[in-house]
Formats: sequence, structure tokens, C-alpha cells
Amino acid sequence: MLSILRLFDCINGVIICPIYIIIYCGNENMNNNYFKDIEEIQDIEKGILKEFIRICDKHSLKYFLIEGSLLGAIRHQGMIPWDDDIDVGMFRSDFEKFLEIASKEIRPPYIISNFKLTNGYKDYITQICNSEKYVETSFRKLGDIVNVWIDVFVIDGMPQNPGRHFFHKYNLLFHKMCLMWSDLDHYLVTGRENRPWYERFAIKLCQLFHFEKVINSMSALERMDKCMKSVNPMKTHKTVNFMSEYKWKTEFSIDYYGNGRMCLFDTIKVRIPDKSEEILKAIYGDYMQLPPEDKRYKHSLRLLKSNKTN
Repeated sequence: MLSILRLFDCINGVIICPIYIIIYCGNENMNNNYFKDIEEIQDIEKGILKEFIRICDKHSLKYFLIEGSLLGAIRHQGMIPWDDDIDVGMFRSDFEKFLEIASKEIRPPYIISNFKLTNGYKDYITQICNSEKYVETSFRKLGDIVNVWIDVFVIDGMPQNPGRHFFHKYNLLFHKMCLMWSDLDHYLVTGRENRPWYERFAIKLCQLFHFEKVINSMSALERMDKCMKSVNPMKTHKTVNFMSEYKWKTEFSIDYYGNGRMCLFDTIKVRIPDKSEEILKAIYGDYMQLPPEDKRYKHSLRLLKSNKTN
């Protein structure tokens, strides 16, 4: 019976994955009118990072700077000058302990946003936020106002066996697609112009069938959570950061992370993977080469000088 269910999930994932990719891959609005106050936003985020590291170090929880933040640490010895977020990753076992501890020990004005702990929070990626600082962003809904945050990703396992790897991969995609369709208005960028016909078709299809009426966001989150933690990287020695925008480029042997090594991130001492350079090369290619200005990634944030209620 279990095999039949896995096969069903796989088939659904293969069929609907292309539509999911069409919708999800475009969800960064590069509206330059929002690209302001970057240095101040970065300073706030580094304050959040220090609180995160304080808790991890106190309780011997392992974390790693990852992806764009890791690239910044290696190439710029700090944040990438045009980057406006910080990404850290934790193995599942350390992450679950962190949630339990930090929910009690985190110091104001910092708060944790997680779908299991925060009412109304619909994202799978956990965020640590500064509850006193707000930004206006256009990468989901134009004019959306949120706390300044850093992202905490979970590094989960992938099967070594090719057949099981295939099934698990498309099972993950299927569950993530269900989450996307459970609240299309929440996940879909509304400000993007000149969409290609196939993208408009996919959006219309979602709107026509109103999947949000039959897919509950919390149930979709719980099912995806169960699927993601079903493979233990400590046993398979193969990892993935599935919620990353780079997805399958983040599949690495667990020894790429190892115990980690310390380096400076501006003035902050942070842990990075043992094989950071190999990871960056796999994700970015020639990672030491600066990209053209029009290819530099932005979340499109504008810092608000007053609080959310003003």
C-alpha cells in the first residue's frame, strides 16, 4: 500500500511539476523603486544573526552560513553589497532543538516565525525577525509590509538508491506544489508585467479550479514537513536544502558540511561548511566573478521609518 501511495505522489509530481515551476520561478519582482536603505537593512539583519548565533553557541547547536550569505563570506568577507537577506542552514536534528529552545530563550525584539509556532504563518521556511523593524516588499504582493528577517533553512536527507531518490524528489515537488496552490494569492507575485502566455495559462488554471478550496495550507505544510524529514541525512550521508531556490544544486554529500570551519562575516565570527568552495562552485559556477549589474539579485525591499501600525 505504501508503495502505491508513493507511486501516486510521484505521478502527480511529474504531471504538475512543470506548472508549479512556471508559477514559482518568477516570484521575484525586480522593481528598483524598492531597492533602498540596503546598508541599514543589512545592519538590522546582522543583529538578528548575532542573536541566532548566541543561542546556537550556548546550546552547542550546529549551523552553517549558506548560499548567498556563504558567497558573501567567501567573496566579500561579509554580506554581498547588493544582497538584502541572510541565509543559514541547520541539519534537521539541530533545527528541531533550536525551535524548542529559541522559542523560550530568544531575546526581544527578536521573534521566531514558524508554521508550528506562529498563528497565520504560511511559509515552510522559518524566519527570525526583528519585531521593531519593518520593510515594504514587492516580491510577493506590492506594498506587503513585514518584519526584517533572516531565513533558517533545514538541511534534510536524500536517498542514495537511484529509484528511491527519484520517488522522493518528485514527492517533495508534489507536496510543495500543493502548498503553493493552497493559497495562490499568498505565494504568487502580483506586480509582474508581460508574463508569457504559458505562465498566464497556468495562473488562470489555478484560479479556475480554486484549489485553495480543497487544499488546506496547514495540512499541506504538515504533509510536506513529514515528507521532508522522512530521510535522515545522518544515515544516507546525502543532503539537500529543498526549500532553496537552487533546489537540486544543493544536493551534497554530508561531508561537504562536516563540522564546519569559522570565518569572519564582516565583524561576526560565523560557521561555514568545510567544503564551502566546492559548494559555491556547484551552485554558482565561477563564484568569484561578479555578475553584471542587471543580474544582481534583489528582494526589492524598502525600510520603513515608522512601525507597522503608523
